[in-house]
Amino acid sequence: MTNNYNSRARTSRCAQTRASNFVRHNHCVFNELLRKEGKPPLDLNNENDVNRLIKGTAEYTNISKVLSLNNPTKPLENKVVLTYTKSNLGKGYVFWFICNQCQRRVRILYMPEFSDYNLCRICHNLQY
Repeated sequence: MTNNYNSRARTSRCAQTRASNFVRHNHCVFNELLRKEGKPPLDLNNENDVNRLIKGTAEYTNISKVLSLNNPTKPLENKVVLTYTKSNLGKGYVFWFICNQCQRRVRILYMPEFSDYNLCRICHNLQY
């Protein structure tokens, strides 16, 4: 009996974008811009501030490889959608990406070597 475990790419060998790291980075960027304007920083425990952060990131969110593999002179448009849910711990929020292909809510988007797009593990047919 042959083993087909090696026929699929592994998540550990792919570029990964975690929603929590993505939000943390954008939160720092937004707070720096607000500080320069003399405005108070965003509070991620406040739902209005969370909505402001998500709306702000939606305007320019584009995660891609530096250059497209198919056309090395043109970067890819690879927009990602960010959403959130209230934490069940009673304070704060949990951030999620929406997969562009299947519309699932996921914490991590993957970009394997064979693809130019950030999609969930299931859409890329990746194994752990």
